[in-house]
Amino acid sequence: MATDSPTQYNAHTFPAHRMKKNGLVFPSIIVGLALVITGVVVTNGFYRVKALSNIISVTGSAEKQITSDVVKWTLQLTQSADLTGIQSANAAISDDLGKLRAFLSNSGIEDEWVTIQPVTMETMYDYNRGGTPSGYNLRQMVVVEANDIPTVKNTAESVNSLLSKGALVSTLSIEYFYSALADLKQEILAQAMGDAQQRALKMVEAGGSKLGSLRSASMGVLQVTAVNSVEVADYGMYDTSALEKKVTAVVRASFGIQ
Repeated sequence: MATDSPTQYNAHTFPAHRMKKNGLVFPSIIVGLALVITGVVVTNGFYRVKALSNIISVTGSAEKQITSDVVKWTLQLTQSADLTGIQSANAAISDDLGKLRAFLSNSGIEDEWVTIQPVTMETMYDYNRGGTPSGYNLRQMVVVEANDIPTVKNTAESVNSLLSKGALVSTLSIEYFYSALADLKQEILAQAMGDAQQRALKMVEAGGSKLGSLRSASMGVLQVTAVNSVEVADYGMYDTSALEKKVTAVVRASFGIQ
């Protein structure tokens, strides 16, 4: 009795064109997905570029001239002594201080304007003799600080007259400050922001667009310089040598473009 043998399949069972068709299914799917993904990436990139191009960044600045209203005058009294003359040097610097205080008072300097610091002593060494002590330098600082700038300034200009009286006094510095700088800072920064907005507006309108809202803003350091100075510093500047000063503020701002 004959038995049915299992059906045998070979390459002749399916046409060659069907095998080729089935073999292209998965590659076609992969290529299609790649094109879709590429289209999404390109589209996202397009919108990002478009969004970035809709922002304009500008720098605004503002200046204001001010007159200092506080003066700080720093003086120094000095005396020298050998190893055995420390007491006489201390007495001499005390005598010089008395002459200085009388001079300040006669010049219209009020007592409350004056700050007297303690005497400091520095030991001197003779390095030709092995670095042994050779004497002492005594110093005493006196600081005059006031709003009456003309009186302090005129007194400082004539303080050398004390030298004729034997007082060893010298001016270390005379500095000028503006007490309302903190309030001025807010005002001038607002002006710098207004300048930045006007610059952005003119640039955008020249291109046929409209200026949008503020996106970001940052302020630079404040520069306080002499009136005719062009000197600036990355960390900011405060020139105390000039009575008349120029305050400059810088603001960096970004605005949207409609």
